[in-house]
Amino acid sequence: MILKPTGSLVCLETDRLCLRTPLLSDHAFFTRLYGNPRVMQHIPPTKGPLSPQEAEKRLHGLIRHWKAHGYGMFVVEMKASGLPMGYCGLRWLEVAGEIELGYIIDEPYWGMGIASEAARACVGYGADSLNADRLVSVTHPANTASQHLLSKLGFRRKSENDGNFHGMEHLFFVNNGLSKG
Repeated sequence: MILKPTGSLVCLETDRLCLRTPLLSDHAFFTRLYGNPRVMQHIPPTKGPLSPQEAEKRLHGLIRHWKAHGYGMFVVEMKASGLPMGYCGLRWLEVAGEIELGYIIDEPYWGMGIASEAARACVGYGADSLNADRLVSVTHPANTASQHLLSKLGFRRKSENDGNFHGMEHLFFVNNGLSKG
């Protein structure tokens, strides 16, 4: 992972990906991403597609989080083309009082290892740049692909913390063993 601060933007680079802070100009991408019912089937609180206005509100929320906390969700782009494919990053999970890893990848890019590569870079960013020694993640019980990814990243289920997160029932995962790179 290569960290490249560029003005107010933060960019992480992996072999294939560029992860950068979201911009208002990403509105069309977020409208498409949040408008896809298959992408949104496990995403709270609606478990369904969002209107363009709701997508815009969520984009503004992602940008506000960066301003408030100095970290947040990154837009995930393919380095070679610059095309956005989803987002992945870290956010403050208020109800748990923890930093949460989260990600949504657009349907055309499922099964390509994009979520794994982006999430691994974000876990490294959390350890190296935020000095986090622990991250959490929550996922809908039916989202087995996300649960498998979390397991590959070293997260372990902590069922006693399962509950209502982001407006719907979720399983709770924790990674206590972040190593500084």
